[in-house]
Amino acid sequence: MPRTKSLYELGQDAKGRIDSQYPAGSRLSMLPPQQQQVADLSSKTGDLQNHLNVLASLISLQEAQNENGRFDGVISNLRKDYVATCEKLEKMKKNIESAKDLSSRFKTAMPMPDFEPPAASVGYRFDPQWLELKNVIKHVGKFNPATSVDVNFAQFWAKIINYGAGKYLTEKEYLSMLKSAVYGEAITWIEDMERREMSLQAMVNEMADVFGKVDTIDDHRHAVDNFVRAKDETITRCMARARNLISRLAPLHSRAAWPEKSRRYGKSYSQTS
Repeated sequence: MPRTKSLYELGQDAKGRIDSQYPAGSRLSMLPPQQQQVADLSSKTGDLQNHLNVLASLISLQEAQNENGRFDGVISNLRKDYVATCEKLEKMKKNIESAKDLSSRFKTAMPMPDFEPPAASVGYRFDPQWLELKNVIKHVGKFNPATSVDVNFAQFWAKIINYGAGKYLTEKEYLSMLKSAVYGEAITWIEDMERREMSLQAMVNEMADVFGKVDTIDDHRHAVDNFVRAKDETITRCMARARNLISRLAPLHSRAAWPEKSRRYGKSYSQTS
C-alpha cells in the first residue's frame, strides 16, 4: 500500500504543477497602473492561506480521531480540498508576480527639476517674486481636472518645470507652486498626499496617473493592429509613427523575443504602406 503523502508534499506537488503552466517570462496582460488589482489579489492570497491553515488543522484532527478508518472519506475529501486550494493559491501568486512585472514596466516616472544650483554657478540670486501667485499663474496657467480638458497633468507639470528651469527652486517651493496653480479635485488630492508624507516625485507620479490619460496595453495593441498610413502622409513620417507605436508593445515580450517580433511588425507595415 503506497505511503500517504504529507500535506507539505501535497503542497509541493501542487506548486510544481502550477509552475509548469507558467514558464519563465510569461506575463499577465495587465493595464497600467493597476496597483489596486494587485492589492486585491494579494488580499485574496491571504484568505486562501488562512483556508489552507484551517484545512490542515481539520485534517490533523480527523486523522488523530480516525479509529478503524471511520473518517477515511472525510479525510480524503479534506485532502482533495487542500490540494485544490494549494493550486489556486499558486496560480494567484503567479498572476501577482506577472502583474507586478508588467506594471513596473509601465510605472509612471515624471521628469523632475534640478533643485540645487550648479556648484560653479556665479551670480545666482533667488527672486521671491518667482513664487508669487500672479507670476506662477501667468507662466503655467491653472489646472482643474474638471475643466482643463485640453491639458493633462503631465503637460501641466512640464510647464511648471519649464518655468522653474534655472531658478533652482527647492522641492518645498515646487510643491508650493504646484498647490497654488491646481484647483478642484486636484488640490484635495495633493493635500491627501501631503498627509501621507509623500515625496514630490511620488506626488506628481500619482497625479499623472490619476489626472492624465494613461494609455493601456490594449490601447497600444489596438493602435498597432489598426495602423494605417494617413492621407498624403510621407512614407518617412508613416514609418516613424509605426516604429513609435510598435515600441510600446515591448513589455509584452521577453528581451530575447522582442527584436524579431518588432521586425515582423515593421515588415508587415512596410508591405502595406
